[in-house]
Order: sequence, then structure tokens, then C-alpha cells
Amino acid sequence: QNGTVYLLLPEGGQGGLKEMMLEWRPPAVWNAIERNRARLYGIVFAALSAAVQTLTVFQLQKESRYETANELKWPKRGQHFGVGFAGDGMLGHWLSLDGEFISDYRIIGPSTFNIGPGGPAEQAINNTPVIEANPTGQEALIALRSFDPCMNCGSQ
Repeated sequence: QNGTVYLLLPEGGQGGLKEMMLEWRPPAVWNAIERNRARLYGIVFAALSAAVQTLTVFQLQKESRYETANELKWPKRGQHFGVGFAGDGMLGHWLSLDGEFISDYRIIGPSTFNIGPGGPAEQAINNTPVIEANPTGQEALIALRSFDPCMNCGSQ
């Protein structure tokens, strides 16, 4: 509800870790600290996804199923869309085919969404508190870099 994410960590390990439920709620105000805290949950999610995929592979091996690929059937014409997720946000792809040839391909990376006017990076900069007695703007750069480390070179 309200964008809350729940991650169930299974019990395991030789240290006898107990099953644990993690909960992440979108903060009322975004800033660099909240962005980095959300990334930690993203790392846990990626690790859980990898664990599930590994267990799936083990199960397929037990069943003596070793297929490594499926036949790719190319559509003949038209537009085809896809979405991917990068470490710092959403990644969009647009592809148009003409027969077996690509007639148009476009990509919009995470920086387009994150750094755009009114986007989450701007919100984080506006909501990151100034903690220095003599502000130099470093807080804004830290907030911006929390969204896209490549912005380091472009923001100086």
C-alpha cells in the first residue's frame, strides 16, 4: 500500500539467521540520504532475485533440464517496446523494425528521468538540509551525485 515494499529474507546461513521481513516506505520528503537508503533496499532486492534464480537453476538441474536458449522469432515489421532497470533508475528502449532490419532505435537512460526539471534529483537538492555553518553548495552536489555519479563531471 502507498508504494511500500516488503522483502522477506529467508532463514539460513551457518550463523542461524532467522527469517526477517524488511519494509521500505517512500519518504514524505526525498533527499540524498533517503535516496541512498532506498538503494540499500535495492541491493537486498537484487540479492534475493539472484538467490531465487539460483534455486531455480538448481531445480532445473535436478530435473536434468539443461536448455540454455530458446529460439528467437523475429517479428516482421512494426514498433516494439521494452523497458529495463539500471542501477540508477528506469531505462527505456524503442525499436522499429522493417523486415529484419532495424529502422529506428531510441533509448532514454535514467539521467533523463532523474535529472530532468522537477525530477527526483531536483526534489532531493531542494530537500537536502544545509549542515555547514558557511554553505558552499556541497550539499546540492552530494544530492545530485546520489542520483547519477556521472553528474560529477557535469556539475562542476
